[in-house]
Amino acid sequence: MFQGRARELAELERLYTQGGFQMVVLYGRRRVGKTTLVREFAKDKPALFYTAKVQSDALNLAGFKAGECRLPLCSMSEDMKAKLKAEMEKVGLLNIV
Repeated sequence: MFQGRARELAELERLYTQGGFQMVVLYGRRRVGKTTLVREFAKDKPALFYTAKVQSDALNLAGFKAGECRLPLCSMSEDMKAKLKAEMEKVGLLNIV
């Protein structure tokens, strides 16, 4: 059961509805609910989830491009997966397997 974080969810929703590209970076101590917050927010939205590692930006970007992100973060229809994959491949960002 998800409780609290109404302010954070509202801010994520505000950014999401602005339109255009939006990226949010969440960071903080372990075990404070960052992943739970993201999962709650994204439960009804198409989303990618990538956890950066303590390494260079170049290695993190290479990992992301190599498909180390988890797709989908939320339950996503096959049609939505196909659309997302097509858009990302079109811009050469990611080859999702």
